[in-house]
Amino acid sequence: KVTIDYSKYSLSDVIKKKTRRNASFFELERDVQRTVLDFIREHNIDIRVFGIKWYDILTNKFYATEYLPNEYLSYSINIETREFNTFDDFFDYVRGDIYQNSCFYGYVFSKEEIKKYSINLKLLNFVSFIKETMDDYTFDSIKDIDSIDNKINVDRGKAIQEWFGNLKQIKTSAELETKWKKFRRRFDFWEAADVFFSTIIRRDKDIVKNAVIEYVCKNDVYSSAAFGTILLTYGRDAALEMIEKYDGFVSYNTKRRRINGFKDSLAGYENGSFTRKRWLGFDDRLQLYYVRETYSNRLNYPLYRNEYFCDFSEFASFVNGDLSNADLSKAPLSREEILKYKVNEKTSLPFSQHYQSYIVEKRYFNKEFIVDQKWLDGDGITILHKEHKFKLIFNFIHFLKGDLSNADLLFCDGVENLKKIKDLKLEGVKVRSVVAEQFGLPLKLIQYGQFEPKSFESTNKCELATIDNLLLERFEDSDYFGKLSYITDIHLLHRFETNKCKTYDDITFVIRTIAKTLGDQATAVNLIGGDTSSDFSIFQKFISDLATYDHGKYFFFTLGNHELWGLREEKLE
Repeated sequence: KVTIDYSKYSLSDVIKKKTRRNASFFELERDVQRTVLDFIREHNIDIRVFGIKWYDILTNKFYATEYLPNEYLSYSINIETREFNTFDDFFDYVRGDIYQNSCFYGYVFSKEEIKKYSINLKLLNFVSFIKETMDDYTFDSIKDIDSIDNKINVDRGKAIQEWFGNLKQIKTSAELETKWKKFRRRFDFWEAADVFFSTIIRRDKDIVKNAVIEYVCKNDVYSSAAFGTILLTYGRDAALEMIEKYDGFVSYNTKRRRINGFKDSLAGYENGSFTRKRWLGFDDRLQLYYVRETYSNRLNYPLYRNEYFCDFSEFASFVNGDLSNADLSKAPLSREEILKYKVNEKTSLPFSQHYQSYIVEKRYFNKEFIVDQKWLDGDGITILHKEHKFKLIFNFIHFLKGDLSNADLLFCDGVENLKKIKDLKLEGVKVRSVVAEQFGLPLKLIQYGQFEPKSFESTNKCELATIDNLLLERFEDSDYFGKLSYITDIHLLHRFETNKCKTYDDITFVIRTIAKTLGDQATAVNLIGGDTSSDFSIFQKFISDLATYDHGKYFFFTLGNHELWGLREEKLE
């Protein structure tokens, strides 16, 4: 028996032993990476596998990502981020590995550090982890990439249309099953069942009726959607036949649950309580027109029906020429072809192929730096949009080539540290006044007294008289806890005063902070009582910002006496 001393192994040695390849860790497949990490742990080898390493000028700290095997999932890997307050601690932990996959944007090495660790500044990265900039994303270049990607979709759309054009009439359940299997093998995508069944039912509605009902009763093809299609296409008797014969080749409990769902849907449909929601348009991924319908109420199990069309005229005929609310922005049609039919202000017409204006929006939101490139036509409609997201500030700055002008960085903590960086463009950047002063930027001060808090003396007396009742301790019922919340008397103008707001950016910061807090802590229903703001424009801004953070929850507002200040020129009635 030969004993191998693995303690002297390097990472490349482990990789070569496990893979028989000369490769870096990041060139390996994820499951092979896990094998390498397991080998290191099993043999107690003193090796750390690092990803990217960097200095963050915002926090003035150093970071390193490390790859570790997930203790609970045998096939998974954790990428954990380590944080260090000093370069010494960082250097020791990464064992001097500061040249590969590292970035030290904004860090100035001291003479002592350079000497102590024999640092070669010429070999260090002080720029970013990315090479591309915004100049690499032009209107034409993005359109070219989109057209290349879209060609695959166009070819598939033509193939689907050709496949159905060559399909002979289906009469039996066996024929239906055979053709469905062939279609699924030929076109493997999520909506394949909806495309196949909606097309053959529309084409040979009565001829294929018995075959379709027999097939969906025997096969769990798309369960609830299938019942909706049968009911809405063939009517009540066909739906009852499906309920009676349904098997689906599923477990007994699943079968009973499905049948009960069918019965419940039928009851809701027949009692007239269902409300129809319809979405229609052009799916550029499938190169097909679609009509997606949901019939639902708050009590019964909903009904679904999805229809797909290769031909625009057939699609328009199906909706009786009403293209209201249709999203046809990427349809291969002219606007003139669409305007022959009924449209409304929410109908999205095909985008123009030429833009009239170009804007760039830069912001920090939800712990990410975001750059939005937008190209607009003569009507101000965005015809092309490209979004770029960055976790690290130096990638964001490099992509923008140092141009942070008009960037919304109100919630970016530590942004004042960028004052150490030369040649940054900061004109119009949105930051708090205390940061703007550190940058030496001119302040657009709010007008004196514009948002001066006001009060009603009589109301204040009433509030003082009832404060004891308001402060009574209330027990929490576990059945209701967390389902409904309320807050009153936010008094935004008082908040501006408390936070010593000097500029509109300061005001925006305060409003967003409160809106984010309410949004993050929102329950199912949230009541916002009176006295939010006595300035109507501030009230509007607060609601607009709250909508950004509401996470789909319900908010209800009432007005208080302070809201009446916005109506001082009007009669109270």
